[in-house]
Amino acid sequence: MTAINLYSIDSLTFTNVKKFEYDYTDDLQVKSLYLVKNIGLIQFEMVTGEIWVNENLNDCKTTSTETFNYSESTCE
Repeated sequence: MTAINLYSIDSLTFTNVKKFEYDYTDDLQVKSLYLVKNIGLIQFEMVTGEIWVNENLNDCKTTSTETFNYSESTCE
């Protein structure tokens, strides 16, 4: 994970973006994705270089952590 202070897509600029990168080689896998607080996923890039951009970048979403179930398990 890399923190990016400012990141622009078209004419929109986002602050405090988190970029997650994965070391995948399969063409059907996601190589990197960008998340912004209160919006969520704004963009991701496939291993092939194809870039997908969220079309609803102005719609802020708020979700409380109580709406998610979280659990951990140990692999045997």
